[in-house]
Amino acid sequence: SCYFMNTARRQGVGGEGSRGVSTPHGGGIYRPVKDEISMVRIHPSSSLFTVSPKWIVYSQSTFTSKAYVQIASAIQYDWVKDLLPRLTDCDDEKLAGCSLEVLRQKTIEEKKQQMKTLAEQRQLMVKKQQHRSLVRSSRN
Repeated sequence: SCYFMNTARRQGVGGEGSRGVSTPHGGGIYRPVKDEISMVRIHPSSSLFTVSPKWIVYSQSTFTSKAYVQIASAIQYDWVKDLLPRLTDCDDEKLAGCSLEVLRQKTIEEKKQQMKTLAEQRQLMVKKQQHRSLVRSSRN
């Protein structure tokens, strides 16, 4: 599911769908309505990458060399225009249940743990392959 506070408008697109800036390569650059300074892009693995809708709502951002969103839905401006003024009243820390810095640190720690788990799984697979190779060679 996506979160209302993660509503974003494709850069160059006005409120009611004025002529937009589309990119021939897909993805587009989006500005979250809650934070007009930030920019996010639709990740190339997303089904919306080649569509580049004018408005999206997304559930999470992934940060590599750029900020990407993968889980996103295309929306119509008319669906959210009456709700957009409420975004300035949202208390992100209250919604998150902790400070945003603590939430950021938790996210970083979770990513580190995921990477560690993936590395351990890879090592285990390599060991299994080595063991299979040894068993095959001993049979010959």
